[in-house]
Amino acid sequence: MLTVSDTYRAAVPYSRTFACRVDFYRGSTLVWEQAPVVDGTISADRGQNVRLGCRLTLALAEWEPMPIDEQTCRFKVFLGVSSLGFTETVQLGEYRVDKLDRSAVGAISVDGSGLEAYLVDARFLSPRTPPYGVSTVGVIADLIHEVLPDVEVVPRCTSDRQVTATAVWQRERRDAIDDLANSINAEVYADYQGRFMLVDRPNPAIGYPVYTADEGEGGVIIDRAESSTRDRVYNAASVSGQSTDPDVPPVWAWAADMNPASPTYYYGPFGQKPIFFTSQFFTNVFQCQNYANQLLLEALAENVTLTFSQLPAAFLEVGDVLAVRNPDLSLGQYVLQAFDMPLGTGGPMACKLLSSKIIIADGG
Repeated sequence: MLTVSDTYRAAVPYSRTFACRVDFYRGSTLVWEQAPVVDGTISADRGQNVRLGCRLTLALAEWEPMPIDEQTCRFKVFLGVSSLGFTETVQLGEYRVDKLDRSAVGAISVDGSGLEAYLVDARFLSPRTPPYGVSTVGVIADLIHEVLPDVEVVPRCTSDRQVTATAVWQRERRDAIDDLANSINAEVYADYQGRFMLVDRPNPAIGYPVYTADEGEGGVIIDRAESSTRDRVYNAASVSGQSTDPDVPPVWAWAADMNPASPTYYYGPFGQKPIFFTSQFFTNVFQCQNYANQLLLEALAENVTLTFSQLPAAFLEVGDVLAVRNPDLSLGQYVLQAFDMPLGTGGPMACKLLSSKIIIADGG
């Protein structure tokens, strides 16, 4: 979650005016300041290689020259609240311009994607071998800086280890980065400020909620729907490394839902449905076990998905642990998985949350 003032947080459920600003850059040069935004949406999804996306409609008279292009331009989006003389905005991403459409009536449609898109595009020109004996965090930073030399890489993960794998990377740079991050139970993404963050994977079972969404007077939830499904739900996770020696079996560990009271109990009516993951960077059982536990947690989270619309809280980020008031007045604990947030219109912010866990069930 972004750091904002208490006043900003308190203003979310009440009457206020949205303050939206979009600035376009070519390199470090500002080429279009405060572009006139007619409409727009920011989308974020933890499940995608590129977390952030933005679609804008801008006003530009047909006789005015186009100040931006899709080859060299990026843009930054700022959103905030303005009421009774108080104005506060936060940056909601730095985006690469991917597509431009200009109409004859003075409107420009802009599609943008987060900075991870550069890593997805920058595939290896030839197969590469991971550097042996160096820091995993350092290798991740190097793979990013090869593509974006000036970008800031912020390591906030709690673990690091030496790279000891030697299997060749073939083509996909983004996959290589993710594989390295998985080996230390971390994830890599471009944040709202355009920095690349290396953080521990969120765990809703132990994470502390940074925000509470409530209904009723003073609340922000407008509508809600809860869905349960077997699709993409697994009740066991098997994680293994890779061995180049035919006489040495690869390291391996697994985790399963062993709670007989759980509807997804591994030996219960749900049946046995494992998910598998293999990485050359897993070289000991401890690594495999940690990742199996995390993978199981995320696989079970797909069983219950809460989707709701709320008043836009621009300071929230996907990956945040949230508390949500349930209809029975208990609090459920969730990870914010995805959202779509309007820009400038005041419309609802549609959120998808995973992994419910009751933390207060006394009606208080």
